[in-house]
Amino acid sequence: MRPESSDCLICYNQTQISCPEGTYFSSGICLECPAGQFCPGNVSAPRKCPTGMFNPYTGKSSIQDCQPCVPGLVSAEDRVECKLCPAGFSCDSASGNLTACLSGQYSPEGLTQCLPCPFGFVCIEGFQMKCGPGEESNFNQTECVDCAEGYYSTLCSAQCHLCPAGSHCPYKKMSAPLPCPVGHYSYMPGQTECKKCNGSSAYRSTVTPVWSRGQSHLGQRSRQLISCPPGTHRDGERSDCVVCPAGHYCVANIAIQCPAGTYGPKEGLQREKDCAICPAGFYCLEGTSRRPSSQFLCPQGYYCEEGTGVPHGSPCPAGTAGGQLGQTSRAACKRCAEGRYCPTGSAGPGLLCARGRYCPAGTLSEILCPQGTFTPHQGALSVKDCLKCPPGFYCPEGTSDPLPCQPGTFNPLEGQDDLADCRPCYPGKSCTQVALKFPDVDCMPGFVCPPGSSRPNDPSSACPPGTLSNRTDLTDLSQCQRCPARYACLRGTGGVQRPPLFCFPGHYCPAGTMFPTQHKCPAGTWNDQSGLESERECRPCPKGWYCLAGVGGPSGKCNSGHYCPEGTLYGSQHPCPRGTYSTKIGNGGKEDCLVCPEGYYCKEGTSKPTSCPPATFRQIKGGRRAEDCSVCPAGYFCPHPATVSPKVCGTGSYSDEGSEECLPCLPGHYCSDETTSEEAMLRVMVCPPGFLCSQGMDREPQRSAVFCPIGFYCPGGSVDPNPVPCPKGTYSRQPGLRDPSDCTKCPEGKYCYTENSQEDPIIEPTGNCPDGYFCPLGTGHPNSFPCQTGFFRNDSYGHRGEACVECPPGHYCPTLATHYPTVCPQGFYCTDGSSVPEPCEEGTYGSRPGLSKASQCTTCSGGKYCTGLGKSEPTGDCEGGFYCRPGSRSPIPPDGQKGGVCPAGSFCPPSSVHPQPCPSGTYSKSTGLQHAEQCVRCPPGYYCLGTNSTSPSGPCSAGYYCSGGSATPVQHEAEEGHYSLEGAVRAEPCPMGTFQPGRGYNSCIECQSGRLCNRTGLSQQPLCPPGHFCPAGSLIAHLCPPGTYTASSGAEDLQHCGPCDAGQYCHSPGLTAPQGPCEPGFYCTGGSHIATPISSRYGDICPMGYYCPAGTRHPHEYPCPPGTWSNALGSQTVSSCWLCPSGFFCNSSGLIQPTGICAPGTKS
Repeated sequence: MRPESSDCLICYNQTQISCPEGTYFSSGICLECPAGQFCPGNVSAPRKCPTGMFNPYTGKSSIQDCQPCVPGLVSAEDRVECKLCPAGFSCDSASGNLTACLSGQYSPEGLTQCLPCPFGFVCIEGFQMKCGPGEESNFNQTECVDCAEGYYSTLCSAQCHLCPAGSHCPYKKMSAPLPCPVGHYSYMPGQTECKKCNGSSAYRSTVTPVWSRGQSHLGQRSRQLISCPPGTHRDGERSDCVVCPAGHYCVANIAIQCPAGTYGPKEGLQREKDCAICPAGFYCLEGTSRRPSSQFLCPQGYYCEEGTGVPHGSPCPAGTAGGQLGQTSRAACKRCAEGRYCPTGSAGPGLLCARGRYCPAGTLSEILCPQGTFTPHQGALSVKDCLKCPPGFYCPEGTSDPLPCQPGTFNPLEGQDDLADCRPCYPGKSCTQVALKFPDVDCMPGFVCPPGSSRPNDPSSACPPGTLSNRTDLTDLSQCQRCPARYACLRGTGGVQRPPLFCFPGHYCPAGTMFPTQHKCPAGTWNDQSGLESERECRPCPKGWYCLAGVGGPSGKCNSGHYCPEGTLYGSQHPCPRGTYSTKIGNGGKEDCLVCPEGYYCKEGTSKPTSCPPATFRQIKGGRRAEDCSVCPAGYFCPHPATVSPKVCGTGSYSDEGSEECLPCLPGHYCSDETTSEEAMLRVMVCPPGFLCSQGMDREPQRSAVFCPIGFYCPGGSVDPNPVPCPKGTYSRQPGLRDPSDCTKCPEGKYCYTENSQEDPIIEPTGNCPDGYFCPLGTGHPNSFPCQTGFFRNDSYGHRGEACVECPPGHYCPTLATHYPTVCPQGFYCTDGSSVPEPCEEGTYGSRPGLSKASQCTTCSGGKYCTGLGKSEPTGDCEGGFYCRPGSRSPIPPDGQKGGVCPAGSFCPPSSVHPQPCPSGTYSKSTGLQHAEQCVRCPPGYYCLGTNSTSPSGPCSAGYYCSGGSATPVQHEAEEGHYSLEGAVRAEPCPMGTFQPGRGYNSCIECQSGRLCNRTGLSQQPLCPPGHFCPAGSLIAHLCPPGTYTASSGAEDLQHCGPCDAGQYCHSPGLTAPQGPCEPGFYCTGGSHIATPISSRYGDICPMGYYCPAGTRHPHEYPCPPGTWSNALGSQTVSSCWLCPSGFFCNSSGLIQPTGICAPGTKS
């Protein structure tokens, strides 16, 4: 039976605890759902709030408990809170997605949208960076590029500036201009060098500076530096001044961003202090162009006092939190609530105190729960919220979830704080699960459970083989009992589940046996019963059988050729002795083996007698080995195996010793005895010369009278037993010849030959000599003497048979034994006696057959080539880039005799006989051109006159320009407003200060006085505009100075700017009319530059006795009228003149006091 505790363990593993909503199941207990997540109930893991939402509370059960983040914030990864959008990204609050800012954009922390990069900065990966000295941003504001030569920039510059007059900037990436040295000058901005005061250049000509607004394109800047008035600046390539944009102030031609903490609400600001202070509750980034909106509210957790320039400059201090956007002071940061902690810059109510910690009100950091306690939820307020660690667990300091005791241990007490507090499982018990309060399972039979066991049946704690245990409380392997006799005990034997095994048949099991086949009954014994205790109980194997080790019955019957007495170990242990055999199986003794018969022999253990081989015999029984068989004698034969008696050969046959058969008597011999041996035949019975002894001759030859046949000779049996045919080249018409000299030689012109001389002997000449061969005296084979190469023979030509004839001209005889001469092939010629055709030499070819000499070969035609020997036609066309004269041997002739590479100034299409010149307007320095298109167009600035040119003819004429491919020095005429020097590739526009009304000129005319040439490429002289004067060669119009004006165009010098009219003032430069009347109380005599002149030669304050309304032209224009007077300065109207006092009289105008006292008797 399984112990009750095991049943409980299975039940515990298979049944999940039901946890309520707001909790989840883990490690056998229900835990509170953490913040940032929700738990619907009966779940094994909490579920995270969706992206863009958060949940700061523990124990929540629904997705409705997850709240959306407020605009401007995104949810944190743990979904416990919402955080500021990180710097360098734009953030979608709804989805929580972060998108990296593109190049040329940036965003500070807290902004949800990417902003355009401010002027003068570059923005890479969402962060802005100021370019260093000598650099400026490119057009896309994605990288810093070096200032070009003639320009410079400082650390404070937003862009590169023209090097000012009086200095030079000779290098790229200059951070400051270099002043001209003594004796040198530069009169224009943007110079890369200074000129000597005598007019010569210091080291090179002035170059036009370049301005980069893109990554690769360079555009030309204006050469003219314009001094812009305050509130305006010069923008890039534009030559005029533009109003300073919002968010900037403009000083010295440069637009500078309003510093962080301020904003520029309108255009045209002139000074840094014109930028407005950022209001409290907001922050203003550098270059902010309008009063900040809600987008720039101070973020939560921070406060922004007046003039704040960054969003996170003033965080709420630790222990406080800012729950609102747009806080204006530190006082707005509130004390952190209980159950929360607030690090520096905390937003909202602060961060929930983490599990395993508690947070009193205003705490600066979380406090760990003490040892032996835990908090399963967030937001604990005090140490009282730290719960005691339950039995089966331990809780170190700051524990959020109790840590379960591991299998093999248990803990019955509460409040434990260390792994060492988990006790080892009791001896004889096992602790199979985590978080046990007490051991849960007894040890299983066949196993021991030492202290700390985690399994009741641990294989390493099983009773070893040969032992067993039926108890459930063992603690050590030494307590296992020895296995009883007649049984075997495997590892872990014990109890009803694994009882001892009964010993198998053929084996025995003494006490302590480890497995049922450990002890086998020895070979030669057996037993068919189970449960034997000792080897003595094994029975001997019966007679006629054999028994292998460990068998429950005899293994098998004794093998044939063997016998098996009682106790035999294996079937071939006892073989039958030599000279005996046995075909039966199961023999019990040696007497069962039989004697070997005649004609056979029997080795040891034979089950079937072995036959004596052919050519041997045996006439008695009991043969033991192959050597006991005797060899068959000479003159006899033993044809079959197991022969008992040899047989006689008979006459006409012979045999040697050990023969299986008799052979017929050899040709040239005879065998007249019944038992002729080979030795007697070869030495004694030999056929004499002149006679023929055929195979199988059974009597002496003299008695048969057989002569050698016609066409043969017979040298005798001792030399050759057979008739020998007369040799080839001879023949015979008589029988009985004894020697080859008796044969007759073949005559001249004939041959004597046969393929089979034995069957078809030569008895007369075979035939006439064949064509292609000749036959001298004694010719055998008809092809023995072939005609040599260069010769032939043919009976149809009447040739004799004993000699060959020389090959005729135009033919060749290439092989031995030529019958007919071969016609010489195309591309070759053949002289008398030719054996091979001679090839036409290289550079020639033979187009017809039968040529007899080299002069008959044709020379290769022009434009073709003949490579190699023996050509029947030209090899091919001359290659492009080469020309081939007659007799050329290569498509690319290396020398000049038969052609060559196409020379410079020409081109050669395929099949060219001569080079063709490059056309007019082109040239070529290269050799080997193939097409006219490969001739180089004449370069810009040059012309190529005529054909076959190897270089340009010369530079283009002054007043003209050559754009390329020109055949004349006057390809294009310089247009109006332009000029060109010798070798020009384009017409250059007349520089500023000059013009050119005509076409085809090599220089421009200096602008005349009263004219303004402020643009390049002018064909006419525009008049100097009103309000300005223009000396000769003016690049810019000079403003009429303050106090002057001119209403007409074309003023030549300063004298043409007339003084301001009397009674008027001209305050600004460049006026086309007076700016307005003089102020009341003042007079302007002419040329005044202010409306209130004082002690000036152009006017003054109105004198005493006079009044000066607006526009007064001289001091005495408006005197106080008679009857009035005035001693005040600056009077403005007639009412300022005082009436003459009573008793006085004022009889003239302009009085500064009454004229006198009235005479007595008069009144005033």
